[in-house]
Amino acid sequence: MSDSVSANSVNSCVSDPSLKKTFNPFWIWGLAALFYMYQFVLRVAPSVLVEDLMVAFKTNASQIGSLSAIAMYFYSIFQIPSGILSDHLGVRKVVLGSLILCILGTLIFASSSEIEVAKLGRLILGIGSSAAFLCLGKIASQYFPASRRATLFGLAMSVGTIGALNGGPPLAYLVSFLGWRESLFLVSGVGVMIFIINFLFLEKLGASAIQMQVDSQDSDQEGGSLGARILEVFKNRVVWTHAISALGVYLSLAVLADLWGPSFVIQRFKVDKQTAANTLSWMYIGLLVGSLTLSWLSDWLQNRKILIVMSTAAISTLLALFIYLPGLTHLQGTIMIGLLGFFAGAEMLCFTGASEASTPRTAGTVTGIVNTVVMLTGALIQHQVGHLLDSVWTGEVLSDGVRAYSLGNFQYALTLLPILACVSFLSSLFLPNRVSQKSL
Repeated sequence: MSDSVSANSVNSCVSDPSLKKTFNPFWIWGLAALFYMYQFVLRVAPSVLVEDLMVAFKTNASQIGSLSAIAMYFYSIFQIPSGILSDHLGVRKVVLGSLILCILGTLIFASSSEIEVAKLGRLILGIGSSAAFLCLGKIASQYFPASRRATLFGLAMSVGTIGALNGGPPLAYLVSFLGWRESLFLVSGVGVMIFIINFLFLEKLGASAIQMQVDSQDSDQEGGSLGARILEVFKNRVVWTHAISALGVYLSLAVLADLWGPSFVIQRFKVDKQTAANTLSWMYIGLLVGSLTLSWLSDWLQNRKILIVMSTAAISTLLALFIYLPGLTHLQGTIMIGLLGFFAGAEMLCFTGASEASTPRTAGTVTGIVNTVVMLTGALIQHQVGHLLDSVWTGEVLSDGVRAYSLGNFQYALTLLPILACVSFLSSLFLPNRVSQKSL
């Protein structure tokens, strides 16, 4: 199915008065985006709860890293299965089921007294959140023209950024008044409200007439078994090159913004927890601007590579300066954090470029592969940073019994970030200048 065929099919069907009340791609995209924003709040919550969780579970950095990362592990593992389910069941059923899992996982996490039970809650959350980005990608790929695809991916990242911002300073502020458990119970209540909104208003994606036309065009233009098409995707060098390029772009978010950043900023600039959370929020503000700006530029230039190469080079440099540069002031560090977020917006260009290397019937698989590589490695590095911190811990503890890690400890553990960013930069040099839709 070509993009033009898909768009024309949708437009012709939407023009039918009988379908106008049941199909509006922007409305459907917005409701799915509400879920995507919500799961981002839940995902980044541990970044402002590190010390609270260490006290509550009487544990160390490695265990907290594992607690945070387990959601990302299962988010990654369930990328491709969630894509298959969204194709088979439709966006509405998948979003509603995923919201139930996210709410349940958060309630288990908030009420747990043992870290193993808390991990179970994060595991369920990871499974529930795995379909969020895929559902937005499915709507963008099937029901919008190709000329808007990068912009819609960028807009999706911006929506997630708003959720991440609400999971940073606002959550830290709420925790300071209510406590971390009570705050998460309140966030679960917000999830129930989002579930009710989607249950009432998120209708089934499209109509049978649209799907019949889509399936007809697919069967005419694309052959081969499902297994054969998936195998061809896994053998596609362009897809993997985009995945490796996206990896280094995303790691600064996964490791700094989502978990270890606030603790590092406290040691780096000698500020309090709230100030550290506010500082890291600039990464998401930068991401909000960068994902839209870079996506728009790539659509305008019709060239993803130059922007991805520029962004990976900038991220590699900024990470090295932010982690190691002596005498760095808090203001300078905050500016660097904002710039890291801006250039991290290039992650959406990697998703767009990879999807352009596939046919529409394999676009979901491609998105799942790229997201699996990105998120699974992000989870591994989150955990590994905690392990490295514990490996160089000198035995110092704070008054509440929490392990104290020095600036040098953090600099040693975070060395993985600029190294992997450089690997992504090298990978981006091998990207094609332009990627055209082709049959796999």
